[in-house]
Amino acid sequence: MTLPNTELCKLSARRRDPGPISRGPPLLSSTAVLSAARLPRSTREQLFSSAELDLGLLIDDLLLLARLDQGRPLERAPVDLEALVTDACNDARVSDPDRRVTARVTAPLVVPGDEARLRQVLANLLRNAVVHTAPGTPIEVGLREQGGCAVIEVADHGPGIPASARGRIFERFHRADPERSRDQGGSGLGLSIVAGVVAAHGGRVRVSETAGGGATFRIELPLAGPAAPAAVTPAASAPS
Repeated sequence: MTLPNTELCKLSARRRDPGPISRGPPLLSSTAVLSAARLPRSTREQLFSSAELDLGLLIDDLLLLARLDQGRPLERAPVDLEALVTDACNDARVSDPDRRVTARVTAPLVVPGDEARLRQVLANLLRNAVVHTAPGTPIEVGLREQGGCAVIEVADHGPGIPASARGRIFERFHRADPERSRDQGGSGLGLSIVAGVVAAHGGRVRVSETAGGGATFRIELPLAGPAAPAAVTPAASAPS
């Protein structure tokens, strides 16, 4: 889905001044609204506030994807990937203290890029691992150099992603498990943003099976020089 300029402007204006669209819970079904009417006032206010927040996050994510679709340049400055990996793991530990999140950095690596967007990529991948695995399931994040690229891997030990679904996992709003609801939060665009931001950095992202079960997301970012051709590639086996 590529938004034309007129639609992008409308979304931007709506995000700045949501108006009537966020006075009620637009992401809730009519049945949910009728059920909510029977809840205590404090609970209703919390429910409607959450729906408004979800709408804001959705618009933000759609705006970012529209900018990426239009090829708008990202910021370019030296980015310390070791610091990004460390910060992302620390944030995950704070949000889920009962989960073991391990960082394995073999070399301090710096890439030219947009630090804020690369932080978002790591946050999205870690959140994806948390949401789609059982409480307490460990997560490992690795950073190393290989073939002139910085390689970042986020591995979990959950149910994994079926091989038949890996080819579509980075599509917008695609869910490998259709039974999952939005009650877990997020816009459904997290992995699409990962793919778009990585591609805008001349990098590649793919998903494979973690050894022993689970999902491993692997990102390759060029360390220097001109951007390499971008690709989003499903993989059938664990990365070496």
